Amino acid sequence: MGWFSSKPKILVVDDDRSLCLYVAGTLNMENYEAITTQDPGEAFDLTLKHAPVLVILDIYMGPPSGLDVLAKLRRTPKTKSVPVIMLTGANKMDDVETAMNLGASAYIVKPCEPDRLCQKIASVLKPASASQ
Repeated sequence: MGWFSSKPKILVVDDDRSLCLYVAGTLNMENYEAITTQDPGEAFDLTLKHAPVLVILDIYMGPPSGLDVLAKLRRTPKTKSVPVIMLTGANKMDDVETAMNLGASAYIVKPCEPDRLCQKIASVLKPASASQ
């Protein structure tokens, strides 16, 4: 077997290191390869480099903010179709609406149980895998 993982990659972007580790552990148990960064400035380049099947993104980071990263991902042809789940402590309706209007696939307010996160990931990725 080669050194490269055949697991689907998910990029996790959150300035909270413990949350990155928590989500990465959950993803690894669900047979995903987690790529994490606490620097939202790296998120776009990591998305281009690793071509993840999904990005999990916090809002209040940065600069740039998670909403800035989401907007850039949506403006760029190579990344505009990558699903993005916002996983954030921001629970204001304005934040939810802004994220969804920018093209977020889903919005989850922290704290979030692992089962709920995995269910949301499955529901977001299901349409993509069903159409292939």
